[in-house]
Amino acid sequence: MKELYQEVVTQLQENYISQYANGKPYLKLNGEQCYHFRMNLSYFYKRINEQTLKKTINVANRLVDEVFKNESRAGIIQYINQPGQLMKFIKKTAISDDYYVNLPVEERFLRILTCKIENIGLLHKLVMGRIYQDFKPYSDTFTRLDNQIILVNETKKILLHVYDDRGCDVFCKEEQDYLELKQLFKKYIDSYTAQMEELNYQVQESTYGVSFTKK
Repeated sequence: MKELYQEVVTQLQENYISQYANGKPYLKLNGEQCYHFRMNLSYFYKRINEQTLKKTINVANRLVDEVFKNESRAGIIQYINQPGQLMKFIKKTAISDDYYVNLPVEERFLRILTCKIENIGLLHKLVMGRIYQDFKPYSDTFTRLDNQIILVNETKKILLHVYDDRGCDVFCKEEQDYLELKQLFKKYIDSYTAQMEELNYQVQESTYGVSFTKK
């Protein structure tokens, strides 16, 4: 297993990925604290319906395009609740470096693999599968993806976790990548921050991102 995945998987064996979103504890890449932001997707809109879900998918696809620009391969870390789901999206011939790792605390497994990106549409479909997971009436023509996945840019060391239609987390090793993505998706990040303030959380800003503490 590549060193990047060894480091990330060790941390995922200790905590679920979303627990690193608030910076306590923080996720490390190459042994150092990484940069992070969380942004709203469907929760950016006042109501969720078929039209706003389509807008949500467009935003998520733009994020995927930016994270994987000029990349020919992508890493995928999958939490396995239901077996065989990824094979609905990815051809076996496109897969390499395929590993399974036990998650003793959660009594399930992680699958870690690398696949060729012959078409960025593959990653769009994976993200779409997560967004439509809870919206069966709107997804008759799409394959839903129940298992959580983390998309990995192995070159830049960027992790993208679209947890469901509501929003996503982005973890970056390099500050420049973080700042560029943060600028591009600022209004969706600000939307999430405003939402947390409305829920009576105190906002704490740092070089590595924004964290929230219940007042």
